[in-house]
Amino acid sequence: MTALVLDDGKITELLSRQQRLSPMPEGRSLGALFQEVLRLSSRFVPTTSGSVLIDDPVLKARYPDQADRQELIFVACFGQVA
Repeated sequence: MTALVLDDGKITELLSRQQRLSPMPEGRSLGALFQEVLRLSSRFVPTTSGSVLIDDPVLKARYPDQADRQELIFVACFGQVA
């Protein structure tokens, strides 16, 4: 499976929110992590396309009461229609 993934810098920016879990181990690529998420999810629910979307924490913090100003960002995807 070939997946398109945002670069680690952009993923790190999107994940910059209050951490509730332990940080990523050093040397681990966030892109590789999301690629693994897509790979495992496509095994769980067989499909020809898939995507991982997350919200933008900067916009969410800036406009907490304005859902129309918030965005979902494609972090990783695979397949023809993703």
